[in-house]
Amino acid sequence: MRRTLTIILGFIACGSSLLGGLKLSDYELWQRYNGQPINVIEFPGIASFRRATLLARMATDKPPWIRRYSPIGHRPLFLADDFAADIIRLERFYARQGFLDATIEGEVVHQRNGLKLKVHITEGEPLLLRHYTLHLGTNAPIGTDSAKLAPFLSLQIGHRLSEEVIEASRDTILYVLQKIGHAKACVDIETVIDSVARRGDVHLTMYPGPYCFFGPTEVVGLRRVSREVVRREFQYEEGDGFNPEKLVETRRRIYRLELFSTTMIEADTSVPGVILPVRIQLQEGRRYRLRTGIGYNSEERARGQIEWTDRNFIGRGRRLQARGKISAILRKAEMRLFWPHFPYNPTDIVIGPKWQLEIEKGYSLETIGFTNMMSAEPLRRVTLRFLHDLGYVRRYGTQDTVEAPPSEYPRSVETVRLFWDTRDSPLLPTKGHLVGIELSEQGLFWKTEFRWMRGILSGRFAHPIARWTVFAGKVETGMMIPVHGEKETPIEDRFYLGGAASVRGWPRRMLSPRSSMDSGTPIGGEATFEAAVELRRDVWGPLGIACFCDAGYIWKEPSEIRPGDLLPSAGLGIRILTPVGPLRVDFAWQLRDNPYDDTTWNWHFSIGEAF
Repeated sequence: MRRTLTIILGFIACGSSLLGGLKLSDYELWQRYNGQPINVIEFPGIASFRRATLLARMATDKPPWIRRYSPIGHRPLFLADDFAADIIRLERFYARQGFLDATIEGEVVHQRNGLKLKVHITEGEPLLLRHYTLHLGTNAPIGTDSAKLAPFLSLQIGHRLSEEVIEASRDTILYVLQKIGHAKACVDIETVIDSVARRGDVHLTMYPGPYCFFGPTEVVGLRRVSREVVRREFQYEEGDGFNPEKLVETRRRIYRLELFSTTMIEADTSVPGVILPVRIQLQEGRRYRLRTGIGYNSEERARGQIEWTDRNFIGRGRRLQARGKISAILRKAEMRLFWPHFPYNPTDIVIGPKWQLEIEKGYSLETIGFTNMMSAEPLRRVTLRFLHDLGYVRRYGTQDTVEAPPSEYPRSVETVRLFWDTRDSPLLPTKGHLVGIELSEQGLFWKTEFRWMRGILSGRFAHPIARWTVFAGKVETGMMIPVHGEKETPIEDRFYLGGAASVRGWPRRMLSPRSSMDSGTPIGGEATFEAAVELRRDVWGPLGIACFCDAGYIWKEPSEIRPGDLLPSAGLGIRILTPVGPLRVDFAWQLRDNPYDDTTWNWHFSIGEAF
């Protein structure tokens, strides 16, 4: 690239000659700075795009983001040829994005210990969409029309017209045609630009082609894993009508086995005829995995964890895990066996023994037992689970009850969960929702000394309201009652609020009825309501901020529920994006008088979004 650029520049007249926004005199001046370290790259005039978007299109090595604010971090070396090519590349990027008059000019500022690069941007007036047309190029019936497709297209009259928007609309049309079986569909695009009025017209012509079917499937890359393990995850049969969603779902189900490091699946549309062979390219990962880690958050404080996994235990995709964890509030050791397609093909099970010690204010709870779970996906994005928690409990400490319970007793909790999840990411959701219902009962299968029933209804959503802003919310309500003549529910099974993932103006579990013997000891309640809204904004690179408002309350009994009891809090948060989720620091203040004379503000440090 550097040699080619030099040859191109050689054909430019000297002095004030231009190649876009690049001056030959500037390029010659930059040569003297070759090899010097870069401190920071700035973009004066940037308005329509993120700084990270432009940096990603530059050949010049980027300094770490922290160098913008401190002298910490590696400094790459400056190369004039790369920087000159970047100026041309960015100008062409702006042209493709609809800014036909945009100019990009580079500046190198020599500092005492390095260089500051400035990319001056004048965006100008963008190209706007005047109108578009969408019609069939043949008379073949395809089961859809332009009126149905229009709401899903990225093209919007009066909005900026760019290559990205046009291609996205084309891809949307192709995907809709492919979903109804037209795997060989194509779309022709004609764009008419009025450069004087800064308006554009787009004409889209659809050619659906023949209706296609899935053909034979070839699986490549298997060594230790049998083909039958992969075959069970297929969401289509040979002879079924073509649908790309079935290929996507097949890839997801293969990937969940954790047996493969890469999974590629595609139908060959280049073959003649309507029967499309499918090729699945796999690369097996390591069978055994050992993970260790240490960390800290404001609730568990210092913590450590170790996990060993056999990803193909006794074959057939079974996965065996052994875990251990220790923190200030939890000691835990467990084994889990994931057994796909057992006892029936549509279901998976997870079984395993565990030992757990929870250390809470007012009591400690030691549990020895088994956790069993059966799950199925009856519909796309809908999951149904049945859990059975069976064991023996030993409780240390007392609770504020009418009759003191025994310190040792058996435990058997049966739970049914149903949830619908359309979020784009469980770690960092930017759109979609999660709606769930949970029903539990203790002592349904195995008789225990405590009998209770509990129901929880919850909903979460995330919705982008601007280019870098997401509005998110959460609502959850629950109720439990003692049954079969019982008067009290166990303190460990009651509802609690407060903490990093709950009403953040309160410490963990402290938004709760308190013990009559100690106002600093929460004892939980049998009814709860919680709601929260949050505005998340990306600021720069991995850094983001959030403002939020939470509200909730715990009632000791369902008969005491009053909406006016809700205790709200509000606050601000800082987010730093990491590979395992956002690193989160939240500061929150209570908005009503604290009935327990506790501290009226709290801070929380953890990983992952609150909801």
